[in-house]
Amino acid sequence: MGQRPVKIIPILLLMTFLFLSACSSRQSSLTVKEPWARLGISGGNSAIYLKIENSTGEDDALVSASCDAAMMTELHMTQMMDDGTMKMEPQEKIPLPAGQTVELKPGGLHIMLMNLKKDLKTGDTLTLKLKFEKSGTIEVKVPVREP
Repeated sequence: MGQRPVKIIPILLLMTFLFLSACSSRQSSLTVKEPWARLGISGGNSAIYLKIENSTGEDDALVSASCDAAMMTELHMTQMMDDGTMKMEPQEKIPLPAGQTVELKPGGLHIMLMNLKKDLKTGDTLTLKLKFEKSGTIEVKVPVREP
Protein backbone atom coordinates (compact mmCIF):
# COMPACT_ATOMS: atom_id res chain seq x y z
CA MET A 1 0.00 0.00 0.00
CA GLY A 2 1.44 3.34 -1.09
CA GLN A 3 1.44 6.48 0.96
CA ARG A 4 -0.28 9.59 -0.32
CA PRO A 5 2.13 12.50 -0.84
CA VAL A 6 1.73 15.35 1.63
CA LYS A 7 0.37 18.46 -0.01
CA ILE A 8 2.83 21.04 1.23
CA ILE A 9 1.95 23.84 -1.19
CA PRO A 10 -1.52 24.55 0.27
CA ILE A 11 -0.07 24.54 3.79
CA LEU A 12 2.67 26.99 2.79
CA LEU A 13 0.14 29.25 1.08
CA LEU A 14 -2.05 29.26 4.20
CA MET A 15 0.94 30.04 6.44
CA THR A 16 2.04 32.88 4.12
CA PHE A 17 -1.49 34.33 4.08
CA LEU A 18 -1.71 34.22 7.89
CA PHE A 19 1.72 35.86 8.26
CA LEU A 20 0.88 38.64 5.80
CA SER A 21 -2.48 39.20 7.47
CA ALA A 22 -0.80 39.62 10.84
CA CYS A 23 1.69 42.12 9.40
CA SER A 24 -0.95 44.19 7.63
CA SER A 25 -3.23 44.29 10.67
CA ARG A 26 -0.36 45.61 12.78
CA GLN A 27 0.21 48.53 10.40
CA SER A 28 -3.48 49.36 10.22
CA SER A 29 -3.56 49.59 14.03
CA LEU A 30 -1.35 52.70 13.98
CA THR A 31 -3.51 55.72 13.25
CA VAL A 32 -2.21 59.18 12.37
CA LYS A 33 -4.61 61.93 13.43
CA GLU A 34 -4.84 65.70 13.02
CA PRO A 35 -1.67 66.30 10.97
CA TRP A 36 -0.76 69.89 10.11
CA ALA A 37 2.29 71.87 9.03
CA ARG A 38 3.37 75.43 9.79
CA LEU A 39 3.71 78.07 7.11
CA GLY A 40 7.26 78.47 5.75
CA ILE A 41 9.39 80.17 3.14
CA SER A 42 11.60 78.58 0.50
CA GLY A 43 15.04 77.80 1.93
CA GLY A 44 13.74 78.14 5.52
CA ASN A 45 12.35 75.68 8.03
CA SER A 46 8.92 74.50 9.11
CA ALA A 47 7.47 71.75 11.30
CA ILE A 48 4.77 69.10 11.15
CA TYR A 49 2.62 68.17 14.14
CA LEU A 50 0.25 65.21 14.56
CA LYS A 51 -0.98 62.48 16.85
CA ILE A 52 -0.07 58.80 16.46
CA GLU A 53 -2.41 56.31 18.10
CA ASN A 54 -0.93 52.87 18.75
CA SER A 55 -3.87 50.54 19.31
CA THR A 56 -1.70 47.44 18.88
CA GLY A 57 -0.75 45.19 21.76
CA GLU A 58 2.96 45.96 21.41
CA ASP A 59 5.27 48.94 21.59
CA ASP A 60 6.47 50.50 18.34
CA ALA A 61 8.50 53.58 17.44
CA LEU A 62 8.61 56.25 14.76
CA VAL A 63 12.17 55.94 13.39
CA SER A 64 12.17 58.42 10.52
CA ALA A 65 10.11 60.72 8.35
CA SER A 66 10.46 62.15 4.85
CA CYS A 67 8.55 64.95 3.18
CA ASP A 68 8.41 66.03 -0.45
CA ALA A 69 8.57 69.73 0.53
CA ALA A 70 11.97 69.74 2.29
CA MET A 71 15.56 68.82 1.54
CA MET A 72 15.88 67.29 5.04
CA THR A 73 13.31 65.92 7.46
CA GLU A 74 14.18 65.01 11.05
CA LEU A 75 12.45 63.95 14.26
CA HIS A 76 13.00 66.68 16.89
CA MET A 77 12.25 67.54 20.51
CA THR A 78 12.02 71.11 21.80
CA GLN A 79 13.13 71.40 25.41
CA MET A 80 13.26 74.24 27.92
CA MET A 81 16.78 74.70 29.23
CA ASP A 82 17.65 75.73 32.81
CA ASP A 83 18.45 79.28 31.65
CA GLY A 84 14.96 79.67 30.14
CA THR A 85 15.98 79.26 26.50
CA MET A 86 14.41 76.72 24.16
CA LYS A 87 16.61 74.13 22.46
CA MET A 88 15.76 71.70 19.66
CA GLU A 89 17.45 68.32 19.59
CA PRO A 90 17.22 65.61 16.90
CA GLN A 91 15.68 62.34 18.11
CA GLU A 92 16.84 58.91 16.99
CA LYS A 93 13.25 57.67 17.35
CA ILE A 94 9.96 58.48 19.04
CA PRO A 95 8.63 55.65 21.22
CA LEU A 96 4.97 54.67 20.69
CA PRO A 97 3.84 52.63 23.72
CA ALA A 98 1.16 49.98 23.12
CA GLY A 99 -2.37 51.25 23.63
CA GLN A 100 -1.37 54.92 23.84
CA THR A 101 -1.45 58.07 21.71
CA VAL A 102 1.69 60.18 21.31
CA GLU A 103 1.22 63.82 20.36
CA LEU A 104 3.76 65.78 18.33
CA LYS A 105 3.00 69.41 19.13
CA PRO A 106 4.56 72.88 19.27
CA GLY A 107 7.03 73.12 22.15
CA GLY A 108 7.60 69.33 22.25
CA LEU A 109 8.14 66.48 19.83
CA HIS A 110 7.73 67.41 16.15
CA ILE A 111 8.88 66.61 12.63
CA MET A 112 11.31 69.29 11.46
CA LEU A 113 11.32 70.30 7.79
CA MET A 114 14.64 71.92 6.85
CA ASN A 115 15.64 73.81 3.73
CA LEU A 116 12.17 74.00 2.23
CA LYS A 117 12.00 73.53 -1.54
CA LYS A 118 9.16 76.07 -1.87
CA ASP A 119 7.00 78.41 0.19
CA LEU A 120 4.40 76.66 2.33
CA LYS A 121 1.13 78.57 2.21
CA THR A 122 -2.25 78.06 3.86
CA GLY A 123 -4.20 75.53 1.79
CA ASP A 124 -1.12 73.64 0.51
CA THR A 125 -0.95 69.90 1.15
CA LEU A 126 2.31 68.03 1.82
CA THR A 127 3.06 64.33 1.44
CA LEU A 128 4.70 62.88 4.55
CA LYS A 129 6.07 59.35 4.86
CA LEU A 130 6.42 57.98 8.38
CA LYS A 131 8.63 54.92 8.92
CA PHE A 132 7.96 52.78 11.98
CA GLU A 133 10.17 50.20 13.66
CA LYS A 134 7.58 47.39 13.42
CA SER A 135 4.68 48.72 11.37
CA GLY A 136 6.41 49.71 8.15
CA THR A 137 5.71 52.97 6.34
CA ILE A 138 2.55 55.05 6.39
CA GLU A 139 1.96 57.92 3.93
CA VAL A 140 -0.01 60.91 5.23
CA LYS A 141 -1.39 64.03 3.53
CA VAL A 142 -0.61 67.07 5.67
CA PRO A 143 -2.44 70.41 5.27
CA VAL A 144 -0.48 73.64 5.77
CA ARG A 145 -2.13 76.12 8.12
CA GLU A 146 -1.50 78.79 10.68
CA PRO A 147 -1.22 77.63 14.31
